[in-house]
Amino acid sequence: MILIGYLSHRKNPRTVKQAYYFAVAAQKENAEFLFFSPKGIDIANRKINGYILVKNQWKKVERRFPDVIFNHGNPGKMAHSQDKIDVLKQEIPFTSHSIGSKMTVYYRLKEAKTFSEYLIPSITVYSPKDVLNALNKYKKIVFKPNDGHKGIGVTFIDKLPKGYSVKVDHQKFIYNEAQLMRFVKQRIRGKKHLIQPCINSKTRYGVPFDLRLHVQKDGNGEWKVALIYARVARNNSFVTNLSSGGSRVPIEKFLRQQYPKEYSGMKKRLERFALDLARHMDEIQQQVHSETLDELGIDIGIDQNKHFWIYEVNWRPGLPHALFGKVGAERTMIQYTIYLAKQHKSHLNNR
Repeated sequence: MILIGYLSHRKNPRTVKQAYYFAVAAQKENAEFLFFSPKGIDIANRKINGYILVKNQWKKVERRFPDVIFNHGNPGKMAHSQDKIDVLKQEIPFTSHSIGSKMTVYYRLKEAKTFSEYLIPSITVYSPKDVLNALNKYKKIVFKPNDGHKGIGVTFIDKLPKGYSVKVDHQKFIYNEAQLMRFVKQRIRGKKHLIQPCINSKTRYGVPFDLRLHVQKDGNGEWKVALIYARVARNNSFVTNLSSGGSRVPIEKFLRQQYPKEYSGMKKRLERFALDLARHMDEIQQQVHSETLDELGIDIGIDQNKHFWIYEVNWRPGLPHALFGKVGAERTMIQYTIYLAKQHKSHLNNR
């Protein structure tokens, strides 16, 4: 039986809701699922102390080194145990490799050119003057952390006839130039930020939206679309992220409302775009790091000309909690980890 290790920075599987659904999916695939944290790694005895799911209850166990490791821990929170993790990486295949920051992804895609037409011009902020220059050029910009997530810290700045409109964290301010410079200076202190021109990705009713294209590799190592859904900003808001109050809308419902005459064609176009970009980024990752990707969350906007714009690409996207265990994503990931384990074993046997 294949043993799948699930590496988490958390010590208790009961605090990781999706781990339960992964464990159930593993049982359906006749594999054993072992939840563990770096603390449970025993290098000297080649053992892992962790938890397995038995009759829907987590049970403490000791097991051999896994055949494959589902890498789900927060790198920053596991940095103190990196030496032990590196030992495992030397002999066990890992899933979920980092693709880098927003700007790293931007520059790699820009250099590769294949998807450059879908990239939003992005500028690293080194000083408040960079923001002023961008506003003079674009009039409306997005100012956000380079390593941000869940829409936290995303700021929308508009140049007005007199002053600047600044929208952040569900609040709106009107600043003069000096106030704006102080605001930007405070934001970029100790944290890298980037600027992008605003994309007019709005519904027919003028509400901001974006789309999450969630792709995974399956049990044959091939990319497939796991899920696509729209995120629509709530009333009087400008951020679409679900954690910031946005609403998740099934893609079929959204497309029928937004593009009633082009529903089928638009859905196929989105699926093709998601798979093509995933394969392209997989190739880049192999060229740069000799690693393969297995799951991506691609966030895009669609402007009034129906042109796709890439907002960002996430290498460990996860699912909204309401969808845990309901769309088959956990089983697909388990099937891929089993595929990875078998590929690794075959490689060792053919040495």
